[in-house]
Amino acid sequence: MTLTSSMEDYLEAVLMIQQKHGCAHCVDISNHLNVTLPSVSRAVKELSKMGCLIKEADGTLSLTETGYRIASLVY
Repeated sequence: MTLTSSMEDYLEAVLMIQQKHGCAHCVDISNHLNVTLPSVSRAVKELSKMGCLIKEADGTLSLTETGYRIASLVY
């Protein structure tokens, strides 16, 4: 699995937001990275396909073990 630096930034943002607020949503990532919501949605979709991120029914984003490992290394 090859992640771009941008994808790593999204994973790192989820980790940082979760540590600060307990949970992360797309709008939080959008504000944190100063990117548009459609950009976040595309990244979340790709990262979910790669098994790095899970989007719950309520919109909460969670890192998988793989995603957490990558985000921790980047952070």
